Amino acid sequence: PSALSTADIAAQQQAAQISNLKKNVQNLVGNAMGVYETLYGNLGAAAASQKKQLEEQFGLQESQMQQQFSQELPRIGTAYAGRGAYDSSWRINAEQAAKDQMLNQLKSLGMERAAQMSSLGKSVMEQEAAFKTGQDALNRYLADIQGITDIDKLSALQTDVQKRISELEQAKAG
Repeated sequence: PSALSTADIAAQQQAAQISNLKKNVQNLVGNAMGVYETLYGNLGAAAASQKKQLEEQFGLQESQMQQQFSQELPRIGTAYAGRGAYDSSWRINAEQAAKDQMLNQLKSLGMERAAQMSSLGKSVMEQEAAFKTGQDALNRYLADIQGITDIDKLSALQTDVQKRISELEQAKAG
């Protein structure tokens, strides 16, 4: 058996270093994907919570409007009865005007609710798209890593993935 030359030993060490860097990057990508999964879950929970909060808020406002109308309607009748005009078209018109006003307010409230729900949905979709873009980038790293033999490129890739994980952890905390 012939002794290995210094060049052979250096090549073996470099190959081992490249292999280790590739494994590290693959592990880091796996960790990052796990953080993305957590972020998806957190986003879903936050969206559901915000939706529930909006539903409760608008439900309360709608209930208050209807309660106010229910209290106001008899007052209109009483006011016209006090004038001796309870059976008049004036009372009927005044009650209809109050009803129309309440319906318009409910319609406006419904439109505001729909706009806020739409905004929430848009925000969720934008976040999911950003997550997908990040995952796609990580998947490209995995696809490209096998062809990379430059230690500096692999080290830079490792640093980039570590930075992404740090950013994702910060996003998860938020």
